Amino acid sequence: MLYQTGGVTGLLHPKDLLQRFGLDEPKLAPGQAMLCGTLPVIGGVRPSEAFRMVLEDPVTDRKIEHFYEIKTLSVVK
Repeated sequence: MLYQTGGVTGLLHPKDLLQRFGLDEPKLAPGQAMLCGTLPVIGGVRPSEAFRMVLEDPVTDRKIEHFYEIKTLSVVK
């Protein structure tokens, strides 16, 4: 079942994020990193027993795929 779908154009542009972060000059200091957000989920955020993702370049037809299973831990009180 699809959880998210879309292109990189659906993310905020890094310059917009840096301006929202309050940087006059859109540049991070050495050693800093900033993620560009995420695409909206389909059907709302929900738990799962596994996660599979594919990043696909439609121009070169190359893909990066990853999969992992999730073990839900009991709540520690």
